Amino acid sequence: MKITPLDIRQQQFAYRFRGFDIEEVDAFLEMVASELEEQIREVAELREQLASRDQEIHELRQLVSELEEQVKENSLLRERLERREEEIRELRENEKELRKILATAQQVKEEVRERAEKEAELLIREAELKAGKILLNAEEELNRIKEDILELRRQRKLFELKIRNAVETHLKLLSIGREEGEEALGNEVDLNPRSLPESKENPPENSEQV
Repeated sequence: MKITPLDIRQQQFAYRFRGFDIEEVDAFLEMVASELEEQIREVAELREQLASRDQEIHELRQLVSELEEQVKENSLLRERLERREEEIRELRENEKELRKILATAQQVKEEVRERAEKEAELLIREAELKAGKILLNAEEELNRIKEDILELRRQRKLFELKIRNAVETHLKLLSIGREEGEEALGNEVDLNPRSLPESKENPPENSEQV
């Protein structure tokens, strides 16, 4: 059975000879009722704060979910970086092939020079021009890919740092919210007015004089 401040104010006691002072009893009951009202208000406020904390925790969980999605995007960036590195390896292989081609062209140059010096010079010039263009394009593409890789690595480090800071901040907020929620529940149990009826069920020995 719960006792409300109104129950305390409306409580009536039987009159007996040489009992307690009625005004003092009423004043004391009024004081108890006021204190109970204050405690009830504090408990209500604590419950509202706890509900607000629950909402904040829910929002933090949503934020963690978004961070997990961003981590997945980071994995996609890593895959993209690996593809770039594979392209670099392929370009290096092509470079080796081009060097072989140049070596072959040089050999052909020596062989053809004996047959026809003019024809050989023309063929060599064309081969060198083509090889030079291929090498130039390959070097430009290689430099561009290297710059892209450096930029991707820089973005990855920056992104990982942001994720780490955000997770640490939200973990601290979750810890603070949990501690405050537990403290609020503890205070609610301490302020529970159910202990008041025991004073009626177990009155002091001289309560019969009231």
